[in-house]
Amino acid sequence: MNKFMLAIALRSAKEWAKSDISSFSRYFDLSQADRAWLVDASDNEISSLCQLPTSVLQVNFNVTKALPDANCLTSAPSNAISTISMILTGVADELRANLRVGMLAWGITDPNKAEWLSQTNVEQRIALAVAGEINFSLRVNSKRLKLDSPDATTQMANLMKILSGSSKSH
Repeated sequence: MNKFMLAIALRSAKEWAKSDISSFSRYFDLSQADRAWLVDASDNEISSLCQLPTSVLQVNFNVTKALPDANCLTSAPSNAISTISMILTGVADELRANLRVGMLAWGITDPNKAEWLSQTNVEQRIALAVAGEINFSLRVNSKRLKLDSPDATTQMANLMKILSGSSKSH
């Protein structure tokens, strides 16, 4: 799993939630309790989440609508769009390397969507972000995870909670 992309996603979500900018609610589907937890999370807690072998975030996207042509953008993409498309690039790279492992790592359940994302180019990923057809949700409620003990048993318990968690955080 691409731990660097997960770290970027979690740290961006934290920054956007703290600043209360609209990009947070556009790209992250978290309950109020999970949002509050993320805002208060220490760097060590976020780093602990990134050390798990699978992402605590699930990638949700819709490709049924026609996406805008990213080449028609009249200005450079916003920081939020650039960040989201960069994260999607990491996810797409992981899917290209091993589709099944990438799907498991990022909580993507539809093989057709995973295949589509793995074959996208940067312009299509930017268009997906511009259209607002992408968001990230927690795979398990943050209160179910234990992050104060970095031992292998706790990490395995957290992994099992994530893999058995619901698809939405509410």
